[in-house]
Amino acid sequence: DLGGSNRHLKVPLDPPQPPLKRGEPEEAKSSNCKGGTPLEVPLFKGDLGGSSRHLKVPLFKGDLGGSNHQVTLTSIVEEMLDRFPDRWSVWTTAGRVLVESFQEIDRGCSVSAKGTQLEPQLSDAWFCHGRVLALALKHREAVEALAQGWQLLPEDGGYLQSVSAAVWLGESYGVLGDEVASRKWLEKACHFQELMEFDPAMAGYWRGRALLGLGDVTEAVEAYRGALSRRLLYPFRGEVEDAVKRLKGKRRKGDRAKA
Repeated sequence: DLGGSNRHLKVPLDPPQPPLKRGEPEEAKSSNCKGGTPLEVPLFKGDLGGSSRHLKVPLFKGDLGGSNHQVTLTSIVEEMLDRFPDRWSVWTTAGRVLVESFQEIDRGCSVSAKGTQLEPQLSDAWFCHGRVLALALKHREAVEALAQGWQLLPEDGGYLQSVSAAVWLGESYGVLGDEVASRKWLEKACHFQELMEFDPAMAGYWRGRALLGLGDVTEAVEAYRGALSRRLLYPFRGEVEDAVKRLKGKRRKGDRAKA
């Protein structure tokens, strides 16, 4: 329950987004860092693109701000913002952590919005902020942010993030009760082919998620199976495996009811 609301929105894990260039993980060095093993903090549970990106933050007692206490996730978030104040992806990541892990809805959304202020012409920044708003159950604002990001997409198409953004728009419109708009965006997500060529496993994930939103359980299961056969990675593999088992159970019950 976020922000004291009794509404619950079950949102599946999102595939990982690459806010950094491929093969270039960022390493954050604390001013008090003298060695030790870095803690890899996911820049996102995921969302855009299908590769895992991490921000490496040195983790040990007393290395952040001179404290002798065990480093907490909140201190890591603050360290990220302090060390990378000009990196939009760090602000959207921090906002998401605040919303998901600490239920600090207002602050998390405000921190995430900073990413769009740093890169107002970058579609990724708006997409990531829109996702944070959706996770905070602010779906109307989420739709506005996602739509803004969509307007900034390259005109020549072929943009991999289009698939996930279309699914998110469809899901948020569905929560808002606009079934026509929801179906439009979910169907659009099913028709993108660029991600299939780049990452077939993640393409199957998104297709399954879109089809599930459209109510097509049979095709969703097939898409999820295709993703699993193409070596979809954890934690998304575990999510899809659970979904397939659950959906197959629903289909069997439906078949028995018809009989």
